[in-house]
Amino acid sequence: MQIYTSYHHKTDILLENGIVVFNISRFAPRWIAKGKQLHFLSLAPTEEMVKAGYEWEQFEDQILKPLNPAEVVARLRIMANLLSGSRATAIALCCYEKDPDKCHRRRVAWWLTNAGYPTFEYYEQSSEGPVLFPLSSS
Repeated sequence: MQIYTSYHHKTDILLENGIVVFNISRFAPRWIAKGKQLHFLSLAPTEEMVKAGYEWEQFEDQILKPLNPAEVVARLRIMANLLSGSRATAIALCCYEKDPDKCHRRRVAWWLTNAGYPTFEYYEQSSEGPVLFPLSSS
């Protein structure tokens, strides 16, 4: 299963291309119809972190470190398969920020990639397939 990251405004494009979309934000976007995304709070900053602002290290220490990447991917796979009614081939982890460098999804992608689950930023769809960018760990 291919793992992408993106932002909420790309939800319809992702869905049109057969990608199961997960919301990894604390709060669901009101402009996206229910049923288009699965909410996966395990990868979202806490409400307190969102309200107070947070540093990347705090997100990694409080959210990512306690999690097992293999278990997270297994849960994502099960949920995606249930939603799609078959074996999902791709998922996207979405949040609000357009720029991945300003968003926690970059840290999630780095965490998954380092655990052996390559994760790429989904930029756009071309006639040859998705245009992807690897996310650096810096």
